[in-house]
Amino acid sequence: MATNVFCDSTNLKESIQYVNYKLKDNGILQNEKVRFSDDVKDKCRVVNVLYQLLRRNEVDVEEKEKLLERIQTDSIEFRKNLESSKQLQRNLEQSLKERQVQEDRINMLEKENKFLKKENKHTMNSLDKKSQIEAAMKAELSMSLKKREQQMESLRGNYDSIKRRKGNNSYCSLIIKEPQKSHVNAPILPVTYDNEESELQKVSKHEDYEGSSLFFQNIKNQNQKLQRCLNDTVSSLEALLRPLYKSYPDSLIKCFEQNAVVLDARLQNQIRLVKELLNQKRYVSVEDLESLTDELESSLKYTRKLEEENKKLIDGLTHGYALISDQLDYKQPINRGQDAGLFG
Repeated sequence: MATNVFCDSTNLKESIQYVNYKLKDNGILQNEKVRFSDDVKDKCRVVNVLYQLLRRNEVDVEEKEKLLERIQTDSIEFRKNLESSKQLQRNLEQSLKERQVQEDRINMLEKENKFLKKENKHTMNSLDKKSQIEAAMKAELSMSLKKREQQMESLRGNYDSIKRRKGNNSYCSLIIKEPQKSHVNAPILPVTYDNEESELQKVSKHEDYEGSSLFFQNIKNQNQKLQRCLNDTVSSLEALLRPLYKSYPDSLIKCFEQNAVVLDARLQNQIRLVKELLNQKRYVSVEDLESLTDELESSLKYTRKLEEENKKLIDGLTHGYALISDQLDYKQPINRGQDAGLFG
């Protein structure tokens, strides 16, 4: 390997001076100087200087190698970052394209929305009018409900006062000793099917005013049927007993008539109460339906007791006719105020 020549016989002295100056300037030599002679000390000094220069050169080489490795590592990271940057750039471009597509779609939808608003302006106006009408109807319905609730409270007060007045009524009943046999031609009260409990369950289940109205109408129809049966029975008994009036005791006839009048008054009173409830238009809320159901149950119990009283009356009249016809003994105690709980 060719080397550059800096020193020859022409500039040896100047070259030695320059070398000493540089060695001293770099801190390798202090006050001593490099001299080329046959002296051993001078030779050793030259070797030491060369050794130090070699060591410093090795250190510089190691530092440069480390620096080169660092540069290579940084270069690899730079390439990776560059690839990432390119990928981000591509993603950004893709996002910008998608954003542009979305903006175009939004603009198109806005145009369509404006067109639809223009086309449906009449429909929107109609909806606004309907909303106003609905609000007015709600307000009117609220006032109507309050009015119906007031009517319901008034009806409750009237019904309670009627119940209290019913508790003060007095009546008489007839008890006749049951004979061993009944007359074959005695009138029989027609059998009616008792379905009030099923109707009451329907009312409780559906919880509506319409079901209550149907239930009241059913009670009214049954009471009317019972009234017709009672009238027919009394007419039949009167026709059957008319030939025996001459030999029939007046006191027993009066008892029959009094019991018939009392039971007829009870029945008419019950029918009148049902008519009043049916004729009044009122709003029944879910909370009030339970109390109304209790009232209906009480009415059912009272109606059953009326049917029992009517049956007892028919049986008594029938047995009385049989007793008179067969010349049997009879007993006619009359108890005033018995079974007063019927009006409670």
